[in-house]
Amino acid sequence: MKHQKTYPIPFFIMAIFICLVIIAPVSGTVSSTGSNLQDRDIPLLNNTILTAERDVLSFDIEPNLNSTANLSLIIHHEAWIFNYYPDKKTVSVTNLVPVGRDTPVHNHTVFGNRSLMQQSNIPNLFFPKKTQVLESAQISGTGNQTQYGWNNITIDPNCAVIIAYSHDFTEGSRLYNGDQINLPGVTISRNFSERDSSFILNYSLKNTGPVSLHNANLNVFFPEKANGIPLIESAVMNVTSPCGIDIADKTTYTDGTGHFSAGKLLLSDCTGDIMSGGQQNYLVTVTGKKQNSGMIFPTVILNYRADTDPFNASGSMNRIWPGVNLVTGDNVNISRYYYYEASVAIPETKFFVVSPDGSGAREASPSSDATRSNLASSPLPLLVSLFALCLAGIYVRVNRR
Repeated sequence: MKHQKTYPIPFFIMAIFICLVIIAPVSGTVSSTGSNLQDRDIPLLNNTILTAERDVLSFDIEPNLNSTANLSLIIHHEAWIFNYYPDKKTVSVTNLVPVGRDTPVHNHTVFGNRSLMQQSNIPNLFFPKKTQVLESAQISGTGNQTQYGWNNITIDPNCAVIIAYSHDFTEGSRLYNGDQINLPGVTISRNFSERDSSFILNYSLKNTGPVSLHNANLNVFFPEKANGIPLIESAVMNVTSPCGIDIADKTTYTDGTGHFSAGKLLLSDCTGDIMSGGQQNYLVTVTGKKQNSGMIFPTVILNYRADTDPFNASGSMNRIWPGVNLVTGDNVNISRYYYYEASVAIPETKFFVVSPDGSGAREASPSSDATRSNLASSPLPLLVSLFALCLAGIYVRVNRR
């Protein structure tokens, strides 16, 4: 069993953090301090146009009561287009939406600054002097696909323009397949059981894709209350894991019904890679006295990054969303860079039925698709949950020192 510590995280700190703006515009001069990527296979950035792209997979949760929350995944696509020629260059950019995803399921589509996600590796690797974020795209159809376009963009030397938009990736109910949850390049297998006032959660995180996963961390929120009713008293969480572990006590987070609950948050600290076909196994045991009857829906939170071949040296770059295409009036060299990452919270379809007289582990079906409001003015309605997790990690690690 790996070393683990338990820390209380005051609710008022969580509440303050949830009020913060979580999407920051990127404009003006960008200061860079270096890259956390290895500088492997970086081409000479002279007399070339570089498209540096990343996809960030995130989530939207719509609460249900005493049943699995509605879940959908959102893709945030960014393309930074750098001009490494000594003179200005003018380009037009197009980007196809995959077939079947051109009709937004929940209307998460937004463009420009409202779609940008923080903590990108791109500016720290390519050092643009200035950046400009482009807003709304021209939307057109080509065959049975939707195409976004930005025409006649002028880029100064050693500067970049940024194209960014958010789009529905998939309906969340498609992720669940019996004991498995399937994400791009990842399968999470899980099994729940109960024995002698102990709630046992077995998780296996497997890399099913062709490339290595970096900093893959599986985290679990186990609520001790449901609908404000305390179900477990003096709970203790024990974890067997291949990584370093912290346990945040008395934490408020989104449970498997999509509502905020109080409980324990397992925070993994995995710094190595999971090779293709490799896996990590987690055994989580929560023991405590049962107080009242109810149901406990945990939440599993997953973070990982894939960038094994970011400069496409092999010629088989692994993407989860189409890349941009450039059209220029000049004969220019074009280089490409790409990686993708996931930061998702997934409501569990498995749950515990708690009663002072006994309990059991059961499974619910994912909720059917529900009609949702237009989210164009608020593209990331419940990503605050993920940032609450980030705050928990920061709080724990500061106290460890």
